[in-house]
Amino acid sequence: MTRPAEIVPFIAQSRSGRRRRRTRAAANNRSEWSPVKRRLIIQLLAFAIIAFVVAWTSWFAALAWPRLPKIAPLAGLFAPAFAAALVGGRAGRRALVLRAARWRFSFRWYGIALLLMPTFYAVALWIDHAVFGFDLSRLWSASSPIFLAASFAWLLFVTSGEEIGWRGFALPRLLDLGLSPLTSSVVLGLVWGLWHLPFYLAPGQSSIPYPLFLLLATGLSLVYTALFLRTNGSLVPAVLLHATTDFGARLYRIDRFDGRAWLLVDLLVAAAGILLLQRARVAATT
Repeated sequence: MTRPAEIVPFIAQSRSGRRRRRTRAAANNRSEWSPVKRRLIIQLLAFAIIAFVVAWTSWFAALAWPRLPKIAPLAGLFAPAFAAALVGGRAGRRALVLRAARWRFSFRWYGIALLLMPTFYAVALWIDHAVFGFDLSRLWSASSPIFLAASFAWLLFVTSGEEIGWRGFALPRLLDLGLSPLTSSVVLGLVWGLWHLPFYLAPGQSSIPYPLFLLLATGLSLVYTALFLRTNGSLVPAVLLHATTDFGARLYRIDRFDGRAWLLVDLLVAAAGILLLQRARVAATT
């Protein structure tokens, strides 16, 4: 039997141990919400609010008043870049310029950024045709090479307005918060997909059902993050990948894609994103 004299030191030791554990937990909580992390969270929230408000205002205004100048909806596409430049301040704008000028990296990443989506469109259509008998006639664009080249140049300009914000500003801050590349990708992909919601509220604005688009945006976000990590945070592959994704509408009649074709595209993109992100993580640890 334990004597009373032996219990007193034991109780004191237990209380002391609990106090030390509470002290360590409080210190961990303070470190988790350090001034740097609080600043990152505030920047991300401010960026998201501005990007959504500016873009949605311009798009809903264009829907409500069709006679507005064509530049009104176009301005919404540059809302993420505007938000990043405004919230990031001088240091943030300088970092964006450096990311945009970072072009020296392996040609492998240029190839993935340029060829991934056009290839996946073609593969998805071929599978849909071979397995389900989808009619491939009249799916190829008859646009001239000059028009295709001009369209691609225009898309490089337009999509940069998004990527400066999403991948140039938001992604590195999510990673700096301590989120894993996978979690950062999923969070950013869902927010990015939600940002496009007004396009799906107007009839005829998009041929892909919104749930499948949300899945596509999340899968593409994995690919963007992998390219970001493998190119030392460059913006170049992000702009190229976004431009070639939208360029599919110039190569193919994507308005005639059925739900199966879009689902196949989503699955191919998700698989590629997971594989590329896994390899990027392995490369970072070796």
